[in-house]
Parts: sequence; C-alpha cells; structure tokens
Amino acid sequence: MLRIVLALALLTLPAAATEIYRWVDDKGQVHFTSSPPPEAASRAEEINVNFNVDAQRPAARASYDDVDDYDGDEMDDAESETERPKTAADLKREQQDEWRYQCEKAVKTAKSEYEVGVDVIKRNHSGGYISADKMKQQIDGLSAASKSVSMHECIGSTGDRKRAYQCLADYKGLNNCGFGSFL
Repeated sequence: MLRIVLALALLTLPAAATEIYRWVDDKGQVHFTSSPPPEAASRAEEINVNFNVDAQRPAARASYDDVDDYDGDEMDDAESETERPKTAADLKREQQDEWRYQCEKAVKTAKSEYEVGVDVIKRNHSGGYISADKMKQQIDGLSAASKSVSMHECIGSTGDRKRAYQCLADYKGLNNCGFGSFL
C-alpha cells in the first residue's frame, strides 16, 4: 500500500526538483506532503526528488501495475503464482498451432491471388494484350493451382510440399511456390 501511495504522490508533482516530506502523525498515519510536517509529526524525513514527471509516468505506472493485490493480503498475487514449465507436449502443441497459422496464411494467399489474378487476366484480355483462348487457359491454370491448396493438405504436408506451403504463406505466389504454371 505504501508503494501505491508513494507512486501516486510522485505522479502528482510538477516536473522539477521537489522536496517531499514523509511523516507519521500521532495516530500512526503516514503522510506525504510538499510542505514541511507540523511540529507534532514524529519520524519526519525529507525525500529529495528530482525528475521529469512525464518521463517517469510509464515507470510509475509499471510499478503500480506490479502491485497485483486482489485479495488485500499485501502480497503481490502475480508473484505468488508460479508458471508451470513447458512440457514436450506443450512445445509440440505450440509448433502445431504455429503451423496451422502458416497454413491459414497460405490458403488465404492462394484465394487472394486467384481473385486478383482473374481480374488481371480479364483486364489483359479486355485491353487486347491476350486472346480469349489465352485468357481461358490462364484462368483455368490459376483455378487449378488455387484449388490444389487446402488446409487439410497443408497441415499434413512434409518435405517439399511443406516448403511449398511455407513459401505460399510468405506471400511468394502460387506459381513461384510450385502450385502450377498458369502464365
């Protein structure tokens, strides 16, 4: 509790060298003030503070956040909990989750490339750059390449196929990653 009161007192001070007085009254109550304590105060001590409030706010807030005393026992509950060491099963699950995420990226990349690719191929045809036959050939090739990408296959892939999915997850494209030639 004392750390919280001190942190709050320090946050309300102007940026400059400031004297803070910490003193205990005759009832045992601790006070922090910017003016000298009354004559009756016992155990008064002067605390010299020289800081820039704005620069100190994140540190003060962090120290306040460190006090995680939800049950009122003046013990930091966050420190009282111990983190369980990761087991081999935990690490394997993390790797599987990361690979699932990469597969999701690969599938989204394939879908996006298909949608954009069809639009570009159609524009090339309407602009007179490719014939109708070439447009159909490219769209069919792009469609086949994008359909060859699936979450199920990605998750179970190994070796070269897994590298191809990683390539696709890195946004390098269906054609560049070995999912077909359609250009």
